[in-house]
Amino acid sequence: FAHSASELDNKIVSMQSRIRTTEEFLKIHYDSQRNRLMRINLVVGFATLATSICAFGASIFGMNLTNHLEDHPYAFVIVTGSFFVIGGCAFFSSYMYYQTTKRLPMVMKFVKKYNSNRLVPPKI
Repeated sequence: FAHSASELDNKIVSMQSRIRTTEEFLKIHYDSQRNRLMRINLVVGFATLATSICAFGASIFGMNLTNHLEDHPYAFVIVTGSFFVIGGCAFFSSYMYYQTTKRLPMVMKFVKKYNSNRLVPPKI
């Protein structure tokens, strides 16, 4: 009887350990999925910024105001192209800023670890 109880106790402890390990794995997996969704949301926000910049240009030139660009043969192409370029630059600059700041803590940790004596300014 004692042998059976000991065997059951070992199985229970083993099962509890496996359950804890599975829970930890699921927590890590859900955290990574949440972070992935947050990154996607951030990139969609950058695209929304670029689209709103282009919409701003369309709203300004869509008003019934005379600006003497109506008679120019290439004004529509120039204005539309310039707002697309400005919107694209806004998207890529914000995306590149995101990419560089995402790695910044790792870079600073590396610099502090391997290059700490060069970061201290000389005493005068």
